[in-house]
Order: sequence, then structure tokens, then C-alpha cells
Amino acid sequence: MKFVNLARYVLDADKVASARPSHRAYAKQLLDTGKLIAAGPLGDNVGGLFVYEASDINEVWQMIRHDPYNIAGVYEKCEVYQWSIAGVNVGLLSAHD
Repeated sequence: MKFVNLARYVLDADKVASARPSHRAYAKQLLDTGKLIAAGPLGDNVGGLFVYEASDINEVWQMIRHDPYNIAGVYEKCEVYQWSIAGVNVGLLSAHD
């Protein structure tokens, strides 16, 4: 099942920057194991969007609990929803937008 996490970050830019390298390493582990489909910061850098593959919502919350952003207190709020892909335009996807 697919799940999305709309995460809001604390307004402490130094705290976010400090945890970013370990957060990104953790995200790469999730990508490499097929647990994270896509992720990235919101344009205003006050949060991020994460799309997970998980057996249930409890597995998603487990991944969030182990995320270095969570451990460092970067996440102010996480909203998790089950999600279904209705369509994808792969021509518009880019890892460097």
C-alpha cells in the first residue's frame, strides 16, 4: 500500500540543517529497500512530502519514528494518509527540480 506523509518542520533552520545529512542517508536506505517511493522538501522549506510503500500505517509510523529528523525534533507535525496512484506522467519527473 502507498502512504503519503505531509510533514511540517520546526522553524529552526539550524536544527533542520544539522539533521539533514543523516535524514538524507536514512531516506536513501528506505529508497534502496523499496520503502520510500519519492520524497522532497516543500518549496518554502517548512516541510516535506514523503511517499512510502508499507504493509500498513503502523509500518509508516515506525519509519517516521526512526527518521533522524524525528529523532532530532525537526518534525513539528506529520500527517499520514493512505494514497492510491491514479496516474503518473513520467516525462515530468526529474530528480533535480
